[in-house]
Amino acid sequence: MQNFLLKIDNEVLMNTTNNRNLRIGLEENFYHSFKRGYELYIESKNNQDAWLLKESIIWIQHGIEIGLKLLLIQTNEYLIFANVNDAINKFEKLASVKPNATIIDVFEEDDSPHSIGCEDSLKRARIMLGLEEFKKGDNNQKTLGDKILELNKYRNRITHFSAQLNTEEIIPLLEEIITDFLYLLEKNIKDKEFTERYISEICRIDLPMRSPFVVTTKNVKNRILNLIKLFNNQKISGELFYRNNQEIYLPKFENESLFIQESTCEGLIEIETLSKERWLIIIQTGIISDQVIQFIWAKATQHHIIYRRDFQVQTWLVNFVGDVLIKKIGDELSSIGVFISNEENIKNLEKQIKLK
Repeated sequence: MQNFLLKIDNEVLMNTTNNRNLRIGLEENFYHSFKRGYELYIESKNNQDAWLLKESIIWIQHGIEIGLKLLLIQTNEYLIFANVNDAINKFEKLASVKPNATIIDVFEEDDSPHSIGCEDSLKRARIMLGLEEFKKGDNNQKTLGDKILELNKYRNRITHFSAQLNTEEIIPLLEEIITDFLYLLEKNIKDKEFTERYISEICRIDLPMRSPFVVTTKNVKNRILNLIKLFNNQKISGELFYRNNQEIYLPKFENESLFIQESTCEGLIEIETLSKERWLIIIQTGIISDQVIQFIWAKATQHHIIYRRDFQVQTWLVNFVGDVLIKKIGDELSSIGVFISNEENIKNLEKQIKLK
């Protein structure tokens, strides 16, 4: 594992250095800072070293700020400038002498425009990108945005004046932010090469916490368990299960067994109805790779074959990772009778069941 991480770092250096100069792209900048902060956090926790915790706060906060700008730039590059008109004027001058320049190149110029800080990045991501994770919560339920702002205050105190670090408060805060922010990027960054190359490697660093996505998987698993407890022979539109033009009667379940596949961050629920029909519910929240697709296909088809002779089996794939997985194997799974629901389907299912 360590060798692979070093290999990535060396590739970054090989691609960005020239005559001892280092050019750092935005993705590499995020990866280096967030990974470094994460490693320092683990070391500080293991050694109970508050000085390392101080360093980890600075690095992680910088990684978060760059990650927020990655989210904004993929929608509109101008969203990262504090003064858009100033940036446009300076870009116009730059483009007159460098026709191939991009708006981001203005940061390389003397008297470059200012980019936005953490608070404005959160605000623009909330308003312009519609990310609910950055809405303001309350004292009882803090959002990811609230937690990032709290971490930002610690970072500002550390870098500008004296600070008192309460490890009992900061360590849980960092753990929650690391988990939720990586999941947010994995879900919203459109460049899958970025998530597979950088996010997946960061996820491998802390193996006492296992993977950040395990926490998310557990949350989704609990949500699905709470939902299926409400199943009671309701008639539901098949569109919520990737079964158009069909109506589905939901069963009533009597018991369950649950386990988490930590290596691929899969949540599996095996559950039996009162009429002895077996359901296998596969929850997918992590990064999509060929290995994950093979795992899902094997589980779905294996259960379908092994149990169908003894009693009816229904496999249900609950997909929380966008359209990539469904585009790859959705039609094939549906053709053998697998139910498929995405996050929006689950929301609608919850509303319909609770109304009945």
